[in-house]
Amino acid sequence: MLLTAALTLVLGALAGEAPHAHHRGDGAGRFPDATVPSFEAKDRRWTQPAPAWSNAAPVLFAGQVCALAEPTTVWCVDADTGAPTWSAQLDVLDALSGEARAEAEAARAAALVAEARYAEVRQQWSALRRELRRDPEAMPRLEAADRELKALEPVLEAGRPYITPPVREIVGYTSHSPLTDGTRLYVLLGTGLVAALGPQGERLWSTWLGPAPTPRRGYHLGTCATPVLVDGSLVVGWDHLVALDAATGQERWRGEPPYALYGSPAVARPDGRAVVVTPDGFAHDARSGDVLAEGLGDAWFVGPSVDGDELMWIGRRVEDPRREPQGRIVAEAVRLRGATGALAVERLWRTELPTRDAVYNAAVPAPSGWWVGDALGRIWRLDRADGTSTLVDDPRGTPAYASPVSLGDTLLVVNDDGMVRLVDLASGEVTLRTRLGPTRATPLASGRRVWIRTLEELLALGVP
Repeated sequence: MLLTAALTLVLGALAGEAPHAHHRGDGAGRFPDATVPSFEAKDRRWTQPAPAWSNAAPVLFAGQVCALAEPTTVWCVDADTGAPTWSAQLDVLDALSGEARAEAEAARAAALVAEARYAEVRQQWSALRRELRRDPEAMPRLEAADRELKALEPVLEAGRPYITPPVREIVGYTSHSPLTDGTRLYVLLGTGLVAALGPQGERLWSTWLGPAPTPRRGYHLGTCATPVLVDGSLVVGWDHLVALDAATGQERWRGEPPYALYGSPAVARPDGRAVVVTPDGFAHDARSGDVLAEGLGDAWFVGPSVDGDELMWIGRRVEDPRREPQGRIVAEAVRLRGATGALAVERLWRTELPTRDAVYNAAVPAPSGWWVGDALGRIWRLDRADGTSTLVDDPRGTPAYASPVSLGDTLLVVNDDGMVRLVDLASGEVTLRTRLGPTRATPLASGRRVWIRTLEELLALGVP
């Protein structure tokens, strides 16, 4: 669809779109001007089937709702009607040119041939192993098959980064949510491709960060860290924390230590100074990447939650990312100060929650506390002053992978099995329980609309 400037403004106003609609609203999961829908059939505005599943949250962009689909698709629909506007598949080769692209294309072509041959020889190898039990003379043929498999492996490895991957369960390649500064749509894929797109899907720039580093601290498969936009930079947690110029994609700085983390970075502004904070407790200057503080907190699976100069980490500690975390959930909060130089750190509190169930989503700050869900779908409130925890609701359901969001003074929580709850943030009363389709994506809201990306569809809810 051709979007003129006037049409973009009309659609944005109708949907209540903010000029800069970042991931999770204001970046902390708050949509203060959103109207809470009833979730009844009368409030369902439209439904659009998704090309494939994804864990990424949708985002408002130029009068459209844009989302991702496995393994490498970006797709957008009209925010008011749900009518498809455009879609695009993003390939690593899009970020390469000249000799580098030619070499990558050759490596991919060789890998595709090797992949077919590998499958054939592997089948022969398995048959020969069975034959060897009956006939020792099969050994030379088995050894030859083994040598061929080993010879094919480096060819496969060299070309694998340039091949569109098969869909990977649970995490996939689209668990990083897209985000926008109102001018460009930014997308990070689990292939390592970062791209900026225009309102009609035009490629503005793309860059490849390299193959995904594994294992990540928190989970051994895939990547999940959504980038952040701050002061003209797109800051991406990949092998390192990398700041790209949002207008060009050129690297501005590369932080230390390496970013072997599953959770997303966050932006804090102590005394008006932009700081990027990581799940393992490092604070980086947003302009230079310099480390301003460390040891602030520690979280597995998710990044820190931020409210101004106050930050909170929550999660369990594990030494081996391939094993389930053990022990109780630990939460800790700090306040940062300092417009220049090193940051001053005020430690507010540290507490343990009376649960051993992991936390996979980012907390939402409210005057009444920090609100978060756990792996059994329970909702917890942590006191802002001392971290005292209160169990608000215990449905004994499936995990809340999606981060909760606040719609004005109401908390919206969606679970993996499609359970939806509304909670009054002042009283803690659960005011609604209902079900939609299974979802792992954080909801999006603006004005009179709420958009929810289930595994199978994108739907819009809202008052007329």
